[in-house]
Amino acid sequence: KGWGKFITTASIVDDEPTHIEGRQWPNNSDFAFHGIRTFRQALQESLNVCAVKILAQVGVDYSYNLTEQFGISSLTDSDRNLAALGLGGMLEGASTLEMASAYSTFVNGGVHNEYSCYTKVTTRNGELILEPTIEQTKVLDPGVAWIMTDVLKTVVSEGIGYPAAIPGVSVGGKTGTTDSQYDIWFCGFTPRYSAALWIGNDVNISLSQYSSAAASLWGSVMSQINANYGGSYPAAPSNVVTATIDTKSGLLATAASGKDTRTEYFTSGTQPTES
Repeated sequence: KGWGKFITTASIVDDEPTHIEGRQWPNNSDFAFHGIRTFRQALQESLNVCAVKILAQVGVDYSYNLTEQFGISSLTDSDRNLAALGLGGMLEGASTLEMASAYSTFVNGGVHNEYSCYTKVTTRNGELILEPTIEQTKVLDPGVAWIMTDVLKTVVSEGIGYPAAIPGVSVGGKTGTTDSQYDIWFCGFTPRYSAALWIGNDVNISLSQYSSAAASLWGSVMSQINANYGGSYPAAPSNVVTATIDTKSGLLATAASGKDTRTEYFTSGTQPTES
């Protein structure tokens, strides 16, 4: 109720105790609830309740098909559920290679490029012998991809992904921790590279740290790639517009909104209006 026709970065989600199929689920990693959040804030804070609620609105089948377009090949029919698609609890998981490839889609304007282990093979004289055929799949509208890139950048600059920050480099990405801390992740990107890092064991053994440790190691590794200290993200497509919103209501900000306001990005036609 109250979501409207579109889910945007300003859409309001209530992080509250939620009951699904007769039990309270999901819980957040801190086993607390934080009240009203926008889509952006929920992602910055990695709130499980909000992720599941948003997925329930979007629809499991839609999400499943979209995940496949991002290049995740390990999905099974048993993954058509809120836990698998909303919180990453897939039956067979996902590889770091596919996750790195998936995250590049945001920076590539919504186009997923199939990955290859080589760029080209030449003779000693520079004559081309082999060149990979890279299949491209348009996954997202360019404006949506640009906005998601911006949101993921604020996960690092304003949210719990801050350990992945690299001085002088604009980093975006997302943390992940499985139940009992069996696995910790950070998947992210810079203007020039995307990368995914997983820490865990071949058998389920609880780790001593949360995903902040994976984010920190990701940042440490990526900071040693000189080419990361350059480049820039694509400019906003023409269909991206802005509006200043009240983060407590998702509506246009007014003089009474006070400090809880933010200039937010929308694809044209999805921004809140006075009506």
